[in-house]
Amino acid sequence: MIMKLFSLSFLLILIHGVPANSAFVRDADGDVVTSVGEYFIRYSGIGFSGGIGLSGWSRLTCPASVIQMSSEVDRGLPVNITPLIQPRNFRPFAIYENASVFINFPQYVTGCPNGEAYWHVDMSQVVGKFLVGAGELAPGPSSHFVIVPAGRENVYTLAICPPIAGLKCLGLGIHRSLGQDRLSVNDQPNDLAFTFSFVKKGAVGAIKKVTGA
Repeated sequence: MIMKLFSLSFLLILIHGVPANSAFVRDADGDVVTSVGEYFIRYSGIGFSGGIGLSGWSRLTCPASVIQMSSEVDRGLPVNITPLIQPRNFRPFAIYENASVFINFPQYVTGCPNGEAYWHVDMSQVVGKFLVGAGELAPGPSSHFVIVPAGRENVYTLAICPPIAGLKCLGLGIHRSLGQDRLSVNDQPNDLAFTFSFVKKGAVGAIKKVTGA
């Protein structure tokens, strides 16, 4: 059974706009990441794991758990990134560091009916941990993510930042459960952040996807 992390009944909403002096998010080529592009999330940490996506069977099931692909040659699925607010005097369509965004898999790669598969955070009673899922038709309070610089050029981590007074941002990592590496909320001191870079869909030099993966 899956329980929503944050109820829509919360009324204390905080708007996370673009912080002052915030830098652009850039892809692996150094280009500005935009809301009109599609990008693979390529693992940049230690080891030989793949990108972020969905397991083959779950691409037709909504919602589904977001996972890290097991093979380093599997780039996963492309995502769209949408800013929560497109402020005035900022570059149109650009995505900024430390600003709230929505993330979704396009409908054509998931088979989800009636719309895109927006990411959100749920508590999995089976796993006993907050997991990132995909399959929402529209983003809600548990869909506010932030792209955080990881200290290396064009390498980032993700955090979930609920727009609710008193709740802090929590980083995302990988949790191994039920035979898969699942994107999850880090809630223990020793949990490691998931580090990654954005790769443009169809970019020259991008990791090729394994046929049938």
